[in-house]
Amino acid sequence: MKNNHCLRVGALVLVLGAFLPAASFQRFKNFAPPISVNDILFSGNMVWAATSGGLFKLDPVKQTGTLESNPSKLPDLEITALAEDEKGNIWIGSRRGYLIKKQPNDAYVINSSYFAFQWEITHILPYGNNLIIASDKGCSIFDPDKMVALKNAEKIGSFKSATVYTSAVLHDTLYLGCKEGMAWLDIGDNRLETANFYDQQIWTTRSAPEPIKTLLVRNNAVNGFNRPADYFKNELTYADSTEVSYGRTRSLNLPGIVTFVKSDGKGTCWIGTQTDYFFAWDGEENPIQYKIKGMTFANASNISLSSRGEVWLSSNVSSPPFWYQGVLQYDGDSEWTLHNSSAEGMGKLGGGAVVGLLADIYGDVWVGTTETNVKRYNRESDRWYRYFVSGRSGYSGFRRFKDDEDNSWGKADAFCNDSSGYLWIGSWEHYSGCLICVKGDALDPGDGDYRRYYPQSSPHFVLNVNALGASPDGAIVAGGAGGEILIARHDGTPLDGGVETENFYRDFITVPDVTFTRSNAYFATGKGLAVYSFEQKQLSIDSSVTTGITSVEAESNNVIWIGTNNDGLIRYDVAKNEQDSKTTVDETAGLISNQINDMALDKVNGHLWIAATEGVSRYDLAQTGASIGTHEKVRVYPNPFSFSNPNHREVFFKRLPANTSLAVYDLGGALVAEVEPSIKADREWTFGWSPDRRIMPGTYFYVAQSETDNSAGKIIINP
Repeated sequence: MKNNHCLRVGALVLVLGAFLPAASFQRFKNFAPPISVNDILFSGNMVWAATSGGLFKLDPVKQTGTLESNPSKLPDLEITALAEDEKGNIWIGSRRGYLIKKQPNDAYVINSSYFAFQWEITHILPYGNNLIIASDKGCSIFDPDKMVALKNAEKIGSFKSATVYTSAVLHDTLYLGCKEGMAWLDIGDNRLETANFYDQQIWTTRSAPEPIKTLLVRNNAVNGFNRPADYFKNELTYADSTEVSYGRTRSLNLPGIVTFVKSDGKGTCWIGTQTDYFFAWDGEENPIQYKIKGMTFANASNISLSSRGEVWLSSNVSSPPFWYQGVLQYDGDSEWTLHNSSAEGMGKLGGGAVVGLLADIYGDVWVGTTETNVKRYNRESDRWYRYFVSGRSGYSGFRRFKDDEDNSWGKADAFCNDSSGYLWIGSWEHYSGCLICVKGDALDPGDGDYRRYYPQSSPHFVLNVNALGASPDGAIVAGGAGGEILIARHDGTPLDGGVETENFYRDFITVPDVTFTRSNAYFATGKGLAVYSFEQKQLSIDSSVTTGITSVEAESNNVIWIGTNNDGLIRYDVAKNEQDSKTTVDETAGLISNQINDMALDKVNGHLWIAATEGVSRYDLAQTGASIGTHEKVRVYPNPFSFSNPNHREVFFKRLPANTSLAVYDLGGALVAEVEPSIKADREWTFGWSPDRRIMPGTYFYVAQSETDNSAGKIIINP
């Protein structure tokens, strides 16, 4: 058994924060994988779990649970620490540094003090009237009533690192478990209030060979451990990677690395893991695993929407793959289905990125992998099939693998459907043709069901096609990893009539994505945003948009959404002047991550889906696929509106026709407010009203008037 590296100490061991009410963020819905459980809290009969995908509430008696991931309550879904104060408030710390108070009435209040300085919160300890906050950048004292950080210790004694993992208090002494050992401070006689935290010499330190991750109070002493540990049924229970030891016996070997071990004092030991959710163990029988519905992987490399309203996501894949990697299917409501190597017919996933992804017009889903060619999910048979598209063997065809046939090396980075119903596939490093055209509904294509184009001998050969699209007027457009752009056309029968090259360009460094308006193609390139005019048959670079572009998606003929590798989303209205044409939407507005990999547009419901490095965001564009002509489906929320609810900032009025006017009146008919539109989309206008706190609670009416329709409705304002 390995040494626990326990430190035993006898009877001992920022700037002012900004209070922010819970950000509205109503236009976002975020998804992240809750497979990592970082902390746990026992409150009454409930168990609260801090997960990598939000805050999970478990009722262990009813065996039911709910996951909270609303960005207006949790702007960062990577929850790292939990605590409860004497007033029943649950305090939530996040990896990015948000400190969130969940009140007993379920209202959330967000403080961004530590977020502003990028403190990763690692532990929260209520003490007296304050909270002691541990982080990767030091220790802080936080006033929960004023919602401000009172003082920060960013240097601790003789330690070079300021990282603090945990804290404890015993006999008026504050102990910190640090990266380099243990530190302690006498806080008796109100010294916590008066101590100068800028003076690192106030701390006494003792070095340890490994970080102190856990502090336990036992027998009038504080013990520090370099691993998750707790006393369970009077025995020291601790974890070493995936193994859990109870006393002197190695009792459990869990599938994931253990993140915490905590006894609830009622006969159950709770154990969290990095990749396999969390477990409840009575010390004797096999532990019970609690799985949480949701995503399984964080880094979503590609996204595609099916005609059924499903969202499909692909991930990067390790070699060998982890269980949570592969392809995710989300029904748009609550059900997530993971398709990995164990799915029928899927076969191996290889290593690297699952890069190509398309939910096709026939209801099937195509996936391109880095090593193992192409996979196809056939909805009718509810299984996967494998196809050989390219490889170093020199095979020049396109065929389906037999079920018992071994994988051959091959790679496909891009797919698209054209308006004639054909499927186009980018074939990597294949000298007999970099583009494959396939009869889209052929499950087992024969020689007459596919054709290859642009072999190595062609001046328009592309070594690696990683962007494909079909324009509304039928052009097939390809972008290459080497910076090539290819524009081709066919007469509607490409398997017989072939294709003609309209234009070909080089030297754009890389071309990862393409999108279309009625008249143009917009390319994400290594040199910025490239625009191809189908009318003029010319390509130009839009110099107003910088490099770092990863993806593009057209909302309308004028509005282009641009994903970047570090700056979030850019909404670009090409019809406006340069000063007013671009608006940035990033993490501060509710986006799950500023590192965007791919996007997909749901025109029917008016949503932009964003695949990012830390999960997925769904952004409400405030307009639907059809123009709004009447008010019959107007949406008003929150209604009732409450001044006392920190989550209520504005009353939103959605699904109103363009050129609508909106006013609010009291019961006597007096005008209370003329509301200005906050979003003037082409097909729909959205209004936001922030009620003046001076108005009396009660019933009010809104009246909406447009050229085509008039409507009225009731709004309840509560204290």
